[in-house]
Amino acid sequence: MPTTLLRRAAPLLAACLLACAEVADPLPPPEALLLVPDSATAELGIRPVLAPDEPDAYPLDPGATPTGVATRGPLAALPLGSGDEVVVFDLALGSVLRQVSYPAGANPAAAAFASDTVLFVALAGLDRVGRVSLVTGDTASVAVGVDPRAIAFTRGRLFVVNANTAPCAAAADRCALGPSWITVIDPSDFSALAQPDSIGLPGAVNASAATVGTDGQLYVVAAGDSDAPEGRLHIVDPVEGQELASFGGLGSRPGPAAALGDRILIASRSEGLLAFDTRVREFVRGAGNGIPVTGAVGVAVDEDGRVWVPREAACPGTPGVLSILRRDLTALRELPLGPCPSGAALALVPREP
Repeated sequence: MPTTLLRRAAPLLAACLLACAEVADPLPPPEALLLVPDSATAELGIRPVLAPDEPDAYPLDPGATPTGVATRGPLAALPLGSGDEVVVFDLALGSVLRQVSYPAGANPAAAAFASDTVLFVALAGLDRVGRVSLVTGDTASVAVGVDPRAIAFTRGRLFVVNANTAPCAAAADRCALGPSWITVIDPSDFSALAQPDSIGLPGAVNASAATVGTDGQLYVVAAGDSDAPEGRLHIVDPVEGQELASFGGLGSRPGPAAALGDRILIASRSEGLLAFDTRVREFVRGAGNGIPVTGAVGVAVDEDGRVWVPREAACPGTPGVLSILRRDLTALRELPLGPCPSGAALALVPREP
């Protein structure tokens, strides 16, 4: 380019570079929110991770009994259990996105997002999994195993954990009908004619929670029942579709799990917070040696490695406690909660530029 033209173009190039730089400025990081549903107050508790002592809440329908919470970005799905509904919130808009009603006795027990527009729901009372389009509200369902209680989406497949239990005749509990197993569904072929795969979980009694580790494996928690009270942790390869190993040492009735680096953290009402090392495949905090946060009903891990554990005391008579732990699992602080928390998850809500 001739020198004269270069001189004339220089101011234009500088302006263009400045404008491009302004356009390319990074957006502010999303706001992390801790979500804790409560079945006694019938609400979804919300706490900013950076200001956890400034709680807010979204009310649910009176009498709603949320069984947990699933998140994806700013979206949160609450299965309402005995209410036979699933409510999906858009936390960025501060409103309900979808509310789906199922037939009486459907008992939505768990949910998992496959994308920003598709939600799957484990319908424990119907032995089915439902799909919800968050765009149109359309629903469908397919049969799975007996009493599906947990659900996870990874490697492009849906993994439905079938507890294989039924109500006990002489106790307010559920008793195993046999070993639990996993139904594997291809979401792209979600039809009654599809033939889902199945992964056996030998020795699994009342499998009712699952999480994906940072190693890509699926970790399934079997809670046990009155005849086999000892819980177990099962490791499943979601690519090969087979169980790799299982471990005892969880004590009585372990619950939800979450990944923290190379550790799987497991909440337990009786044992507190347990920790399994995925590299050496052994418990570093097993039964009798758990982090002393008894009454733990959920666990969530934020991007800075802080661990959030909602705990119930004497639901519904006594307020619960939210324990916040550092990455090394030492205590950071405690805050009051509603009387009957029923899980925990982190949502990420975009900020205004």
